Amino acid sequence: MSTDDLDQIARLFKLRESGALTDEEFQWEKARVLSGDPPEHSAPSGASHQNEQDAAHQYGSVEEWADAPEPRPKSLKSVVIAAVIVSMVAAGAILYVRQTKSESGNPAAPTMTAAHASTSTPSVSTGTESAPVTLSDAFRAATGHSKAFKITDDEGAKTVSPLRLLHLPFALVLLTKTEMEDGCDACSGSIGVHYLQGSGNSLKAVGHWPDAVRGWGHGLAPEVWKVTDKYTDHPAIFATGSDGTDGYVCGGAKLTELRPEGPKQSDDIPLSYSNGGAIDEETGHTMGGESARDENGEIVNVAKGKSFDVRVRGTDEFTEHYVQTDEKFVRTTRKSRLSC
Repeated sequence: MSTDDLDQIARLFKLRESGALTDEEFQWEKARVLSGDPPEHSAPSGASHQNEQDAAHQYGSVEEWADAPEPRPKSLKSVVIAAVIVSMVAAGAILYVRQTKSESGNPAAPTMTAAHASTSTPSVSTGTESAPVTLSDAFRAATGHSKAFKITDDEGAKTVSPLRLLHLPFALVLLTKTEMEDGCDACSGSIGVHYLQGSGNSLKAVGHWPDAVRGWGHGLAPEVWKVTDKYTDHPAIFATGSDGTDGYVCGGAKLTELRPEGPKQSDDIPLSYSNGGAIDEETGHTMGGESARDENGEIVNVAKGKSFDVRVRGTDEFTEHYVQTDEKFVRTTRKSRLSC
């Protein structure tokens, strides 16, 4: 028996194991190889069709399979060697995992870089081991409450609730939300920032900024926000919103960097302007004499920790520049053309 015959039989064996050939078809094909019959001889009914269906399942269609390269079959010796190697590798991996678990108890947790915030459950040192810190644990350490509670101040009744827990290199950072129960148009809620650190078997609050990121009115906190390191060296809260009055609608963003010494908010970043609701139909102008305007901006040309631009398109086209000064971004013009 030649090497080619052995290769063909090995290939037939793999096809039977995969279900591409029935036992009857396998025996017929093996007998053909051993007898030296040429491959043109017809196989039992259904064998060719079954092979085409298997090929269509893998490549998407019989036509596509016909153009696909056919892998070169391995010899029986190669198949046996490969199986032995795979078994040895798998056994070694199982032993390694068992040994690692017996030595450490749990897989090692991923480390956190200074440039990224994580919303996964962080831990606080408890002397000999680390205990998971939940959102309610952090909220209790910062406020004395384990769930949302009500307060009353000069503006009226408000509800304070937990939002998210971030694990930064210098502290655990708890974000909270404060909103008015009966908010007025000119009133705003806020996102609060609280820095926490481990103290023995408990958490200790080391900094509070309950109104770090103000909303856009109606007693509400910012509803659209994220934590990002796109603009600043440390993670920052990037919140967007809009407000309107007397037919004017303006939108923008607030950028608040979570620095080790505390949150640092940049200048407000106006991003849109419309005076359509204030235009007099007869004159085509606002009461102040302004023509109709509808403009939208996007933040572009970001140089992290240095500068960015707001590129505006619409009725007018212009660009406003922001540069970092005194650890925050400030606009190079005193007033934005997108301000209401």
